[in-house]
Amino acid sequence: MKIFALILVNFFAFNAFARVTDNKTKIEMKASELIITTMEGFHLNAEAPASINFDGNTAKEKPATKTEKLFIFKTPSNAKVARLAFYVCDNKKTVCEQHRTEFDLKTSQAKQSTARAETWAPAKAVNLISENGKPTLLVFSAPWCPACIRMQTEIYHQPAVEKQIKQINFLKVNSDLVENYDLSEKFHVKAIPTLILLNAQGEEVFRWLDFQPANTFAKSLASEAAKAKESESLLKLAQQGDLNAASKLGMREYNSLNCVAATKWLALSTKPEDQKYKLAAEVSCAEDKADEDPKFKGDYLRTLEKSILLTSSQWDQIRWFVKWIEKQKEDGPLTTDIKAKALDIKNTIERLLKDAKNAKKIFLDSTYGEAGDFEKEEMLNTLATIDDVLDQPEQKSQTQKRSIELINKRKFTVERPGHMLLGLAYLREAGEKENVTKMYQALIKKFPDTYVYYEKYARFALKNKKYDNALALAENAIQRNEGNAPQLYLLKTKILNEMKNSEKALATVEEALQLQDIDHARFKKTRTQLIALKDELSKPVKK
Repeated sequence: MKIFALILVNFFAFNAFARVTDNKTKIEMKASELIITTMEGFHLNAEAPASINFDGNTAKEKPATKTEKLFIFKTPSNAKVARLAFYVCDNKKTVCEQHRTEFDLKTSQAKQSTARAETWAPAKAVNLISENGKPTLLVFSAPWCPACIRMQTEIYHQPAVEKQIKQINFLKVNSDLVENYDLSEKFHVKAIPTLILLNAQGEEVFRWLDFQPANTFAKSLASEAAKAKESESLLKLAQQGDLNAASKLGMREYNSLNCVAATKWLALSTKPEDQKYKLAAEVSCAEDKADEDPKFKGDYLRTLEKSILLTSSQWDQIRWFVKWIEKQKEDGPLTTDIKAKALDIKNTIERLLKDAKNAKKIFLDSTYGEAGDFEKEEMLNTLATIDDVLDQPEQKSQTQKRSIELINKRKFTVERPGHMLLGLAYLREAGEKENVTKMYQALIKKFPDTYVYYEKYARFALKNKKYDNALALAENAIQRNEGNAPQLYLLKTKILNEMKNSEKALATVEEALQLQDIDHARFKKTRTQLIALKDELSKPVKK
């Protein structure tokens, strides 16, 4: 079920874990106005989002006055508590940090949120060439990405990882704004989280993809950072026949989702591990071609068959077989032999489910990678897929119930939102609704100032035809859009279209097409979809 989202990014920098701007603001009430100023050496970020909401109301207001020296918010006379969100920077323009503060309007007491917050450097201040001669870890991330959230809340502050981060420069990238779209293009970032180690000259020397467990990541980061001063580039060494360089370059390209280049370089290596990834790269290339043009479906099937036969990974064999059997089903009823093989695979998965000790190892030995402690859930999800292909609805239902029971035994907490989102994904796949709803509501209550959980909950409500709820959630997401407005307007339009409210849907499209960033390359696909919806909504209704 692992899916990497394609993204375009804005540049953020996370400077270890000590916050520079804490206790550098002053908040006070004067008449009916809430005024924010900063201490000497700091300023408010007038270009970043800033908002206020009152008591239990989720509707947000923007500041009436917004400058680097002063934010002024209007407050209603009957309000008791204000919830503020804004950014503060140092005057050296080396860091900006988000502040989330509750302010008691009756006692004039402020309480800053203790939630682990993002810290970022203004785009203009970013320099990939290291001024201190240290390597730089460049992390491409996004607030909606479960694995990214897990890295932020569970990994970066772990002692072993933090020790390594303190010895290098640490720059973090967020995907919801457009200013640094070119940066992700430069580094060919196609999936997140992507973590790129740069040498002092700003050249890539190593790349990690997806969630990284603390201990293994700390060791790998320490090892690669020590090698970052190597003078000759991997490409040059690989071209000269250095097989170790070819291996590293191949894995870098694999983690860049560049299957053609990955296949080229990994083919030069004789390492068994590299051969596994070469096969995975070949499968990815063949799958992409078949998706683009059905005439390549036969090539894709043959590539899957070859890879299933040659790989040393048991889990890769299983998941590639599932892809193969799904494609076979497209051409008509499955043969008796194929059904028998599918039943063998089901029995293999059942045996693996009983072997808790080796469940994690099976995934780590595959090119699937870290399953985020959800190995059994992924196995059950795969079982349900096979049940579906074999037209066994009752068995699929039983498999999904097993998955739901397994997930519901876990203790989820909003303090680990990334972990909770992974659980939510498997619950949704299994068709569960009650706990999914409760978990989304808990995340919104904990993190009311971000669009992320409103959007995710809205999409879930839309899928389940809860249109009024979906619309309200989408509107809340738009109010907190954090640079993601075009996609959220598209979501709202789709909801209104499903509600058969063509007039409001068309008005929403028109509003979206006037957004400041709508013509940016980051939103090219979104704009295309909006225009298609506009054309559809503009057609005369047939009577």
